[in-house]
Amino acid sequence: MNMPTSMTNSLIFNYQQEDYEKWLKKFGAHINVQTLSGRVDYPAHVAIGYAKAKVIERGLSYRIVNYSLTSDQEYKRIPSEKFQLLIYFYELNFDAKCHCKVGNTVVESSDGFSLLPLSPIV
Repeated sequence: MNMPTSMTNSLIFNYQQEDYEKWLKKFGAHINVQTLSGRVDYPAHVAIGYAKAKVIERGLSYRIVNYSLTSDQEYKRIPSEKFQLLIYFYELNFDAKCHCKVGNTVVESSDGFSLLPLSPIV
């Protein structure tokens, strides 16, 4: 499958999953924005919108995002040394052709679609 070529900017973020507050700080530094009160407002060249993260207690955190992409983005999670359970709930909508891959699940569509939920990733 080919990635869409309609966007001229590209973002690649490789990370090892920790709690989502730490993830958000590292991601914010990667896109050169400051994390304030557990929130990152995306710069226009990356996306229009925000991401928020919160640790509820040790070992339990969450991330909420609401954005429209203005760049091609690739996220690659490097396996963690500790056991983790990640549960994803996505609602994705696209005006143009999209390629989305999480683990072995690949979705390519030119219509809006939802992935609810994907299997937990350990």
